[in-house]
Amino acid sequence: LEGFWNETGNALVRAYGFDIREQRAHEADLRQRFRNRALGDTVVRVARDPVRKLRRDDRLVGAALLCQEQGINPRFVSRAIAATLRFDRDDDPTAPKLQELVNRESVRGALFTLSTIPTDSMLATLVENAYNGAE
Repeated sequence: LEGFWNETGNALVRAYGFDIREQRAHEADLRQRFRNRALGDTVVRVARDPVRKLRRDDRLVGAALLCQEQGINPRFVSRAIAATLRFDRDDDPTAPKLQELVNRESVRGALFTLSTIPTDSMLATLVENAYNGAE
């Protein structure tokens, strides 16, 4: 998570001119909120609807692309994408469809189908390596 925030925070600072101190303060605030059990922000709730979160314009693939645009290697963002590709809960309406897609088309194929990331791209390689635990 720290690596993810570092990559995406730096990309936001570079792309939009955010103040780095304000960005880090925002990240610290998020850390505190995640620690607050009373908020009930479970991993399952955060991970729900993985198909949407893998769209090119959404929080994960969009963040990876922004990192790349800003010259940042999205190593930790790729791990989050790979973890999302593994999300498998029967009580989530899109998770079984996602697992079927990954099994049918491979990690790279599923990533392309969901986000149009070319199968031969650096991002697809990073995601596949993270998915396979070979980063």
